Amino acid sequence: MTNHLQTLAGLSGEEHKAYLDKLLDRPGIKRNVQYCENPVINAVLSTKTGKMELEQIAFAYDLQVPSKIDMDSVDLSVLFANSLDNAIEACEKLPGQKRKISLQAKNEKGLFVMKIENTAKSEGKISEKAAPGLLPQTTKKDRKLHGYGLKSIQEIVQRYGGSMEITKEEERFVLFLYIPVMI
Repeated sequence: MTNHLQTLAGLSGEEHKAYLDKLLDRPGIKRNVQYCENPVINAVLSTKTGKMELEQIAFAYDLQVPSKIDMDSVDLSVLFANSLDNAIEACEKLPGQKRKISLQAKNEKGLFVMKIENTAKSEGKISEKAAPGLLPQTTKKDRKLHGYGLKSIQEIVQRYGGSMEITKEEERFVLFLYIPVMI
């Protein structure tokens, strides 16, 4: 998507519109599934579920998020997109039958709560509150260009006065966060 956005930024007028129309007509983006009442979350999940289907990742979700919550739409998109990207990447390292992602989110009693759980390679055990020095390191070779997904999520959670916890046990990775919001 970054490549497409960079290309769009370099185009103008009719070229810009034609490229955007062509991009929006792609099967992975064209989905119109409603996962919850929130259009931003629906848009993110529409693109990510296409990737999960291609990678044969079982996906379960329970989303009870209203159409409007007191959070910037870009921040909301980052929370869902980055957490799902990380989960998908972890699942891709496993055999097909072990690839599973579960996503839960709700807005209740003044809190936005999100939990994403995925299967992952067994690489030891962590269970701690996510503080700046405690985020798991990227497993990609070029660490200068990667490893910003969890940092971005953490920054958003902290900016809104929320909290986030990461748990990794055996073959399971869980990201849990909550953010105080108003409806």
